[in-house]
Amino acid sequence: RLALPLGVCGLGLGLGETLLLSLLGNLLPIPVLYFALRPLERASRRLPALDRALQWIYAHTKRKSAVLERYGPVGLVTFVAIPLPGTGAWTGAIAAYLLGMPLGPAMAYLAAGVLGAGLMVSGILLLLPRLFAVCS
Repeated sequence: RLALPLGVCGLGLGLGETLLLSLLGNLLPIPVLYFALRPLERASRRLPALDRALQWIYAHTKRKSAVLERYGPVGLVTFVAIPLPGTGAWTGAIAAYLLGMPLGPAMAYLAAGVLGAGLMVSGILLLLPRLFAVCS
């Protein structure tokens, strides 16, 4: 979500190009993160500092993702689509893992949420120049 204003305003890229690059940048690390969580959990049992860090991340994700447990896939899309800190694809991937969601469907829901957030931020970027005379 931050890549959009940085790409358009900071680097002068086109909105479509920036949106595509931001979607790819958000989604490409997801399978790696998803599959790294199980080995991290095993390793954390032997390393107290890693265990504390992982438990904090899990607790933080669970607090933010109560809507996921209630609404399932629709909740995951909505959670990821909200363009606020801590609600993106990476947190959504951790939540999907914690809920036992298979990677294939989770990727589809995460992609839909990332696209939704990207479209919302793109809409804001299209309105800003007219309202505040910022980046063109």
